[in-house]
Amino acid sequence: MKKNLWKILTLLWASIIIYFSFFSPFNPDGKAFFKHQDKVGHVIFYAILTYGLIKVFSQEIIFNSPFKLASTVGLVFGILIELFQHYATTHREGSTMDALANAMGIILIVLLVRQYPKFFFIKS
Repeated sequence: MKKNLWKILTLLWASIIIYFSFFSPFNPDGKAFFKHQDKVGHVIFYAILTYGLIKVFSQEIIFNSPFKLASTVGLVFGILIELFQHYATTHREGSTMDALANAMGIILIVLLVRQYPKFFFIKS
């Protein structure tokens, strides 16, 4: 179980992102709790997803450049979610700004993990 812990956690987190991307379980009236709540959520969700991918690609499935691979997978996942929202749903809409917020979360966590690898339990 421990060998696959980050794989399982990352898949669960990706499932949560998919769920929130296509359904609105909270706040059904659509009112935000604060300005730009949606964009902050995108940054946080994709930062956590990318951190999980970095852990998977650096500790469970060993790759030479886990940061590049995790960033690419996270970005492609984020863009695909936005495209599916735009073309496959009638009640949600894909947004370029949401995709940019996803990218900001990815960039943020990559910079933080590279700057403070011990804090994030990444072997240098």
